[in-house]
Amino acid sequence: MDSKTGIIILTDKGKEELKTPKHLRMEERSLLVMVDCSSTGLQLLDKARGYPNAEQILERLIKDDYLSVTAEVPKKETQLTLQAELKQACIDILGLQADDAVKKLEATPADKPALLLTIRQAKQMVFLTIDEKKANMLEDVLKKIVEKHLK
Repeated sequence: MDSKTGIIILTDKGKEELKTPKHLRMEERSLLVMVDCSSTGLQLLDKARGYPNAEQILERLIKDDYLSVTAEVPKKETQLTLQAELKQACIDILGLQADDAVKKLEATPADKPALLLTIRQAKQMVFLTIDEKKANMLEDVLKKIVEKHLK
């Protein structure tokens, strides 16, 4: 994944370094502080434009596992279409009981790993509150929608 177009997120190692600074210099920690886990590498570098070597710092933090790069940000139209299809599938399968699953999906960013995790959680919730057949059906349909939009 390209560190400029992908979303930059903190790893556990990066979070620990922010809590208890041990290994990084001040400018490296400053870049970690700027990570909001929803900005691309380019957006992060724009925030850090006062640092002359921000790009090298970003690459080193990724290489040393303080930061990680997730999927590229889908286009706004793709995000809206994806959200609409996921919501409609929940309503089609769960009917009046779709509210909680829809809220979970709407609160999840259009990032494939995050959505797949939310789908697993929604499946578990439906399994516990409704039934296994609907839970499995929901998971299958939602995964297909995510795969269609976020390859």
